[in-house]
Amino acid sequence: MVCGNAVFSLFIKKSCCFYRNTDDVDKTMDEINDNMENMRQIQDLLSAPMGAAADFDEVSLAHAVTLMAMHACLCFRACKNKEKGS
Repeated sequence: MVCGNAVFSLFIKKSCCFYRNTDDVDKTMDEINDNMENMRQIQDLLSAPMGAAADFDEVSLAHAVTLMAMHACLCFRACKNKEKGS
């Protein structure tokens, strides 16, 4: 919302100084719309998963975590059995 406030501030600033005719209003509104679109694109890029995280959905990630936990449990049991046999 900070970005939205910055755009609104730009609108107010420009409206006080430059609104002499309808063309100035249209130009300023076009500039604001362009800035809003740029901000949306940046927010979309920042919120999208990147790298290895992009390859996993929630189900795949839960499955991978479950497999790792099972593997750790089996390794732990194997170590315990090895200690008892020694």
